Amino acid sequence: MFVSDDRETLTTFRRLLGSLPCQILTTDRPDQALKWVWTTPVSIVLSDERTRAMSGKALLRKVPRQSPLTARLLLTGSHSGRDVIQVRGRALQGVIVKPWEAGSLQRLILSILLWQDEKHCVPEPKARRAGLFPSDS
Repeated sequence: MFVSDDRETLTTFRRLLGSLPCQILTTDRPDQALKWVWTTPVSIVLSDERTRAMSGKALLRKVPRQSPLTARLLLTGSHSGRDVIQVRGRALQGVIVKPWEAGSLQRLILSILLWQDEKHCVPEPKARRAGLFPSDS
């Protein structure tokens, strides 16, 4: 799931990650993102730090309350380590600094899905069903 109030960023994420073997959810409303996390198995939440309704850090701090195994990533334009350290103390899996590199972002998402699949942390990701990763048998 991707959360940003910048429609162009959401469109870019959909286009960039649309070929991955997973369902992509995007919203410009952090409250909608939390509703989805509460009602739907979500493997990863990537939130832009700066949104009008709620900061990305605030959103990502709320996710573990309902979905403790959901990976959380922060998208930021800041190169300052101060904010990153504060969020990482909350078990954030990563920070993506704008502008991001498309291939690196795809590899990061796939590696998180694979790790979750191997640890059985969330319902089986579509990546395994799609045959991208070798089966355990």
